[in-house]
Amino acid sequence: MNLDPFLVLDGLLVYFAHIAVNFAFVMLCLCALVICALTYWTRRVRPTHPDDEAEDVGLSGFRWDEDDEP
Repeated sequence: MNLDPFLVLDGLLVYFAHIAVNFAFVMLCLCALVICALTYWTRRVRPTHPDDEAEDVGLSGFRWDEDDEP
């Protein structure tokens, strides 16, 4: 059995790096799942505004008038 300290350290680093990468991937997936669930829940819970169903005219009535002051 080879007990070279550098070989042992290298093996441990590879082992822990593998665990750390897997842990980070799982945490990233869980965070994405929580964000998606919260977004879905807030869209379902949020009350709809009565004007939401009206026709959206966008900026068709907007005029750029530099003489107007707010």
